Amino acid sequence: MAHRPCFLIAHPLASEDVQVFARVNSSGGRQLIDGTDFTATIDTAGQVTVTALAGAPAAGAWRVIVVAAKEIASFAEGLTVTMAQVTGLEDTLTALDARVTTLETLLPANASLPAGTTPVNAFEIQLPPASEILFARDTTTGLPITDPTKLPARAAYLLPAINRVGNDGALPTTPLPSPSAGALYTTAGVVLIPAAAISAAATRWRAASWGATGG
Repeated sequence: MAHRPCFLIAHPLASEDVQVFARVNSSGGRQLIDGTDFTATIDTAGQVTVTALAGAPAAGAWRVIVVAAKEIASFAEGLTVTMAQVTGLEDTLTALDARVTTLETLLPANASLPAGTTPVNAFEIQLPPASEILFARDTTTGLPITDPTKLPARAAYLLPAINRVGNDGALPTTPLPSPSAGALYTTAGVVLIPAAAISAAATRWRAASWGATGG
């Protein structure tokens, strides 16, 4: 049997699941047929052997391609690219660096400055005004007040706590009872207590509350 030339071809695919193709190494060169023009043997995960079946080809006459289907991560591991290989990356980083440099010239060097010290190149940040009405309810509907024009002349007052088990019954409204230390009434709804009554009662009720609770 005539000796058939063999070519040992190393590859970096690290797999035995590969395909071997060969063609004539010229412009428009034909595809060589596995089993007719050559055979391929998978030697290891990094080497194949190609055997010519129709005589030895001239040096450089064949081009052999070894391919494998692998996940992208296998090829990307350890991959290094230069900045110039990424389209537009260098220009983008240069522009961002210029913007950061501008910000650094505007901001003070320290997070806080000593009293009376004015930062160099200081600038103002305008914050939009915001407001919210808390703890105010309509005396008729009991619903929260959201319109500032609907607020009473004096907001509702939170009375001091009273340490009692029982109460003095329903709160008379016409007229309101005189301030009394430790008095506790019940109401069926929201009742607006006039500011004068609150001012007079608060001192007495607070004193009674502190005395009852030992404060």
